[in-house]
Order: sequence, then structure tokens, then C-alpha cells
Amino acid sequence: MNAVFDPDEVDAVFSWTIEYYLGYSRADSSLKSADFLPETVSEKIVRVIDRLIEGEPLQYILGETWFCGLKIKLNKNVLIPRPETEELVEWIIQSLTGLNLSGRSSSLEEVTLTILDIGTGSGCIAIALKKLLPQVEVFGLDISIEALAIAKQNALLNKVNIQFVQGDILNVDSQSLTKSIPIQFDLIVSNPPYILPSEIKDMRRNVLEHEPHLALFVSENDPLQYYKAIIGFARKYLRQEGVLFLEINESRGIELLALLQEQGFNALEIKKDISGKDRMVKVKFIQ
Repeated sequence: MNAVFDPDEVDAVFSWTIEYYLGYSRADSSLKSADFLPETVSEKIVRVIDRLIEGEPLQYILGETWFCGLKIKLNKNVLIPRPETEELVEWIIQSLTGLNLSGRSSSLEEVTLTILDIGTGSGCIAIALKKLLPQVEVFGLDISIEALAIAKQNALLNKVNIQFVQGDILNVDSQSLTKSIPIQFDLIVSNPPYILPSEIKDMRRNVLEHEPHLALFVSENDPLQYYKAIIGFARKYLRQEGVLFLEINESRGIELLALLQEQGFNALEIKKDISGKDRMVKVKFIQ
């Protein structure tokens, strides 16, 4: 495995796998000797290692991951949640503190906010927001029926009530979305496809070969395609002074902010991720 992963990754993979099959914590696994493992578990670990060497992500092998402290079930119809997206959720939570929308109470305990997660995938963003803010009403939109099936499983697993809706953000006018979701939202969030084909050379093999391209890639000819659609949707369905959060391609931040400003969005902010890359955008809609 050292030929595929660096030593820290090997250690993390081993600890995570042991925890999955035996329920050991990282500290437990370091204290127990390898010969303590039951033979059946040892065989499973060998199969996991074989699949890892073939490039399959551990999260898909085990069928789960952790996001904002919550267990999230996964399969190859949904992206593996990233730490950067956890940072986006944290920023949303911080920003909602003291939020004042259209003169309504600034106390989150006194007002029900309505949130939409566009391109919800595994439902990780929607579920984390609902879990951290139980009083908000959360909706998740995705084009993929298979992804929505996983999202619904994750909502049940984490004991949250979220309304998931199937629809194509690129073709909203042909959908009767308003029959399933409210006319207006206080907050819209999205982590849409934003990787360009020209960036494939910089991607890891396990991502490229195993994660759903539908959720990863956008056309080289129109790199802001999904953002344009989301912005158009937000102009119609975001309340006055409602907030839009977007995860972005680090190379498109300035271009996207300019587009948002042209479309009437204000109080524009761009935030770097833990790696120092422009990764998140927050704007308000003020007509």
C-alpha cells in the first residue's frame, strides 16, 4: 500500500477499516496487536486493501463516511463529501447567527428559515444544516433519482426531516418545482459541478475513475453553466435579503463575483478554504 498511499494515509485507512469492522477507536487499534484480529476480519481487510490498490476510494468500499460529525452512507451515485464542504456548512452556521431577513426576528429560535440545497447528492449539506439547526425547514434538490435515494437513507439514518425533490436546475422552467417546494427561500446553498475537462490531469485516479462525472464536470465552453442557472433560480426564489452560498472552482471566484453583482446580488464575500484556495462565495439578494 505504501506504493499507493503515503504513510499517514496508510495509518488512517487502517484505523478507519478496523473501526468499521470491529468498532475499535483509533486509540484501541493502536493498543491491540494485529494477531488479535479474527480471521474473518483479517480476510475482509485484505479484500479492502486489494480494492484500495486498484484505486477504489475507501469511502465507497465501506459504503460510508463522516461529514460534520454525522455518518453518511455512500455509493457511486454520489460524491464523497470533502472537508472544504464541511467548511462551507460551518460558514453558513456562523453567518446565520443574528440573521435578519425582511425585518423578521434575528433570533433563530423565534423564526423558521427555509433552506434549499441545490445538487444535494448524498444530502450531506442539507442533513448537516438540519441537524445543527433543527428549527429550519430544509429542502434538497437533485437531478439524480439514485442520488436522492441515498440522500433519503441518510436523512433517516440521522433522524432528520428533509423534503427531497427530483429536478434539473438547468431546466427549471420545464419542472413544476413550485408544487413540491416553497415559492421563496431564506437561504440557498449549492456545491455544483465545477471541474473543467482541462483539469483532469491534476485529479487523483481514485476520484476520476470512481466518482460520478455528472457531479464533477462542467463544459469547458461554459464553466459557469451551473452557477448561471443557480443565480437565475435564486433571483426568482430567494427572498429579499436572502443569502446565497456557493462552493466554487478556485480559478473562477472573481469571474463569478462579477456575474453575481451584475445580477443584483450584494454584500459579496469570497472565503478561502483551509488550504488557502478561494473556495466559497456568499452573497445577499437585495432588489
